[in-house]
Amino acid sequence: MKRLVGLWLLGLWIGLSTPLVVQSDEIDHVFDFDHVTDVSVANPLTEPVTIIEGMNIASGDYTYDRDTDMITFHQAYLVHLVPGIHAWNVWGLDHYETLTIEIIDRHQAYRIINGGFETGDLLGFTALDIFKGERTLQAFTDRDVQSVSDGNLVQAVGAYYLGLDPEISPSLQKERMGILRSSAFTLGGSGFITFRLGGGLPSLLTYLSVRLVENDREVARYIPFIDPLSTQTPELRLYQADLSAYIGQRLLLEFCDYGGRTHDFLIIDDIETYHPEVPLEGILLEDEKPTFNAPYPPNQVQNGSFTQGLDHWTEVLETTAFHVVSGQMRSNDGGDSAIGMIRSNLFRLDGAGVVSMKLGAAAGERFDKDTFVSIRHYPSHREIYRFANDRHDGIEMKIYYVDLSDYIGETFYFEIIDNAGGSYDTIFVDDIITYYAARPFFDYSVLAKDLLQWRDGS
Repeated sequence: MKRLVGLWLLGLWIGLSTPLVVQSDEIDHVFDFDHVTDVSVANPLTEPVTIIEGMNIASGDYTYDRDTDMITFHQAYLVHLVPGIHAWNVWGLDHYETLTIEIIDRHQAYRIINGGFETGDLLGFTALDIFKGERTLQAFTDRDVQSVSDGNLVQAVGAYYLGLDPEISPSLQKERMGILRSSAFTLGGSGFITFRLGGGLPSLLTYLSVRLVENDREVARYIPFIDPLSTQTPELRLYQADLSAYIGQRLLLEFCDYGGRTHDFLIIDDIETYHPEVPLEGILLEDEKPTFNAPYPPNQVQNGSFTQGLDHWTEVLETTAFHVVSGQMRSNDGGDSAIGMIRSNLFRLDGAGVVSMKLGAAAGERFDKDTFVSIRHYPSHREIYRFANDRHDGIEMKIYYVDLSDYIGETFYFEIIDNAGGSYDTIFVDDIITYYAARPFFDYSVLAKDLLQWRDGS
């Protein structure tokens, strides 16, 4: 092979390089973003390889097999290269030869990596634990990527889709929680994206969130239409979303499963973030992220003592679960089987940065995934704190304090969730205070314990 000495500067960052101009017979291999695989190339040297340099490659990005004398460039590295012909210097003891790989142009800049899970794993995605850091409760793992040949999910596209791990019990499958985050992409073309989603019963705790990379702001939220009769054999349906207002901006997708009940799960496939024209197929979903009409939120959440009934609170589900009884907001309108979510208006964190409320609910592991209080940041809508009753039998109201002093000056809202319909599955809330001029005295025993423990679950 000809040496291409001087054609490449070492240390160029991935994605910022200018492709080489070489003859086709000088290209050693091609890599296709639509068919992601490792690329193996014969060693161009007459001696073993000591190191490979160029294109910001690291030792973990390739392997060299002495027995076969083959160099393998890993797919997780190649997917980040821009289209064009790229070169690497393959070193022996005292000299090098150059290898070239052509990256086919598939509009990679506008697309997420592995949107169809066709690598058979979660390559390109990051799975996040959110609930107490328990890995057994992680909703999205490589084991959840299923082969179409092994099941009956005929709506899947290609050989794989993201489903449910068949190796664990059905009850644990659907109890799991987590977030699946895509790679970042620049929105281009028509500004429409498409994806296939399915799951259990309709749930406000399972959805697709679209976020700006720059500031983590949630720009859209999409909740799939779920057929209540399809919970045993969940269907994948093709959806589309109009994000054209954000053309040219860097976005990422997060598939969110915040619920721990049997109907809270997602199955996913065929995510396409680049359409040159508006797609002709797919159900158009409307943006369902929370909206508020308070441009200047007060530092005390409105009607936190419920003396005005449920004024300034918004019940999110169509079914009614919340009502005010004896000055307390309760989620048992219709009995313990009632299920619902209610959302406060916005408040600005001020003063000492401490908030408190009185809380009544059943305690224990059977309840803390389903009857809880969530504090969410605005406008990111990121859940920053989640707590449940852990100090009493559910009959008495106890005060809980939350220290949010790291967020003074920022805006938040509460979501009160009753996501379970069994006996004692009810939550009572009263006396919400979000402004203390000076830090109130409290000790660890009355501090609300955060159930969120974010970490990479891969």
